Amino acid sequence: MLSPQGLSAEGTQIGWHPSSVPHQPHGRQSQPRYGQKKVEGKVAYHRTEQRVINAVREMRANGLTLRAIASCLGEMKIPTKCRGKKWHPEMVKRILEQMFAAISLIQGRAKSNR
Repeated sequence: MLSPQGLSAEGTQIGWHPSSVPHQPHGRQSQPRYGQKKVEGKVAYHRTEQRVINAVREMRANGLTLRAIASCLGEMKIPTKCRGKKWHPEMVKRILEQMFAAISLIQGRAKSNR
């Protein structure tokens, strides 16, 4: 007999629900982030993409919206990480978030080494 909580009368779980699984990152784990590339199995900086990241940072600092930055990158024919895909505001947001996370990590390491 089943109970409303998804347990059998013996107390064993019989079903699976997505909310019971801890959060896992989305996307392909094997693909490096924008601004990085894999060289012989190790992550290295992708210089061209690093220049794009710097340009995105400057555009955002000058007050452009995520949508405007994505449009600008598309008009300039700058390829995305997945070649052929269109730039979206969410992609620009992720690039900025990754950049700020990296800066925070570096600053945190510098503080802990003092």
